[in-house]
Amino acid sequence: MSRRNIDTGGQLLFGLGGDDPLTRSLQDSFDRWDQLNKYGGSDPCWTDGINMNLVRSHIMYYKSQMENKYGSGEYPDIYYRETPPEVSPDFMANPEQIRADAIAALQIIVADENLKFIRENIGGLTDKQRQALCVGAVLGYVQNLKHYISRDDLVSMRRYQDPKWVLDSLQRLANRLSQPLPESVTMRDPDSSEEEYEDEECEADDVSEVETPAESAEEPEESMQLSFF
Repeated sequence: MSRRNIDTGGQLLFGLGGDDPLTRSLQDSFDRWDQLNKYGGSDPCWTDGINMNLVRSHIMYYKSQMENKYGSGEYPDIYYRETPPEVSPDFMANPEQIRADAIAALQIIVADENLKFIRENIGGLTDKQRQALCVGAVLGYVQNLKHYISRDDLVSMRRYQDPKWVLDSLQRLANRLSQPLPESVTMRDPDSSEEEYEDEECEADDVSEVETPAESAEEPEESMQLSFF
């Protein structure tokens, strides 16, 4: 197979093997590595560098499988593209943009009228009411973002690049607080401060719009089955 069928970006233009699962998987892996390198990913737990190195391992695996499959014969064009280098596990694409977006998101969130309403109306809630309404979890989004910015935690800050999911959570909580509470639930001392109570994470749908890893926090998002048959 002639190497003339590869353009300057390493993309497969034409040639044999385009419909082969190995060829498609190798091409997809190169495309994914390019995407992570230029634009970054959306993994909420792992850096772009860790995911890029995982994709690099996939690329090497697919190439070795091609060598086993084709022997000393001709390889598909994409095989001849150079394997990407290993990168620092701390690498994050567009870090300045992530920082700027996080700061902008924080400004939008702290200025939100629903957040102001919530803070003005939670003083008299009991612990059970706070837990039932997910007060700790929702207000925690705001404090967490401030914490991530102070630590320059780019992976966590990236989750807030679009603050809509936080604003939606604030709106839902404000709507609940604006409705009459059940008569069977009593109120605590309204003079108690918000900071005295730190609820555990609430199992509500408030975090449903945050991306989660494909498998678990122990595996980067790029995990995949390396099998074809």
